[in-house]
Amino acid sequence: MAQIKDIEQYREQKKRKKIVHRIIIGSVLLFLIIVGAILIPRAINGELTLWWRAQTGQGSQTQGFPVTLPSGKAVSLRQAGSDFVLLGDSSLYVYNSFGVELNRVQHGYGDPGMAVAGNRILVFDRGGNGVKVCTKSQEVFKKTFETTIFTAALSEDGKVAVATAAEGYAAELTVCDSKNRELFRVGLTEQVSGLTFSPDGKKITILTVSSEGGKMFSSVITFRLDSSNALYRTDYADVLLLSASYKADGKLCVVGDTLTALLNDSGDTVAEYNYEDRELITFSAKPDGSVVLVFTDPANNRIKQIEIVDSAGRLIGKGESESNKAIIDCDGSRVLFLADDTLRFFDMQGSLINEIEVDRTGCGITAAGSYVYVMTEEEIHRFSVS
Repeated sequence: MAQIKDIEQYREQKKRKKIVHRIIIGSVLLFLIIVGAILIPRAINGELTLWWRAQTGQGSQTQGFPVTLPSGKAVSLRQAGSDFVLLGDSSLYVYNSFGVELNRVQHGYGDPGMAVAGNRILVFDRGGNGVKVCTKSQEVFKKTFETTIFTAALSEDGKVAVATAAEGYAAELTVCDSKNRELFRVGLTEQVSGLTFSPDGKKITILTVSSEGGKMFSSVITFRLDSSNALYRTDYADVLLLSASYKADGKLCVVGDTLTALLNDSGDTVAEYNYEDRELITFSAKPDGSVVLVFTDPANNRIKQIEIVDSAGRLIGKGESESNKAIIDCDGSRVLFLADDTLRFFDMQGSLINEIEVDRTGCGITAAGSYVYVMTEEEIHRFSVS
């Protein structure tokens, strides 16, 4: 009996050792899988060395910058998540936050425009016929229209809206899903100046411009994509609407040359801020609700007046900066103002909180995460705003 117990104890000990051994092997494999999942994509994108230096404090946080602009003319610089996108006159370039090129798409469009939503980038040919959508790694959508394109928009879930010329109409709007299947088409009796999707991708809002009796009208027309009947139409006389964007609370913000207005789901104007006696030169309207407006001082063209308006149409901040031109962005907590060769940071009340000298005169700016990217005629620079 003692011998049997000894054998059973031996077998039990051996069994426990096997279990412990398997647990150790499983833990090691799990660790390797996690490490591989993090490092392999970084290595593929060519950023592993930069990432390691950043984590261990080797080198500076501006490793990889400035990024030298590719040949050709730079058209626009935009945020794409934590990365940034450069639209050139012949190609689109996607860079990560370390300045590593992730993707390059040749478009060959004569007058390219760009829209960014989620992890997708839309490029379209104004006055041409083509549109393309790509991610940070590949092209996912391509379409050629028979008539010329006026403007286009991209939704968070990958829908593409394109306004084109059309026989019998002033314009025609076509909406396709992310797989290039047509979802919506409607003819319009007025010229289209802007498009924007609602955050859920179920509505499309169109800005139009027309004239009647010598007076100019801008209109806001919103459709659900499951009906050709407009949800509402709101008209503004003697106003040129420049932009429409949905706020986080679902309201629609429109910015015009003489006013900024906020519309509810029925198209009623629930807030309005007027500036018809001043010259608007640029603006920023983001989902956080605030609108940043920049005017030229009538007494001195170099003085740029900055006004910050909240989602209720109330003036909450004012500031000013001296410059020949002004390029702005707003990340919801600060206003970023590129004035010639100086990047200035204002809080949401308009007070100057910091400024950084840029080597050359800037011609583009975008905020992404804790960084601001400044484009000059030759390079893209990165600055921390944390």
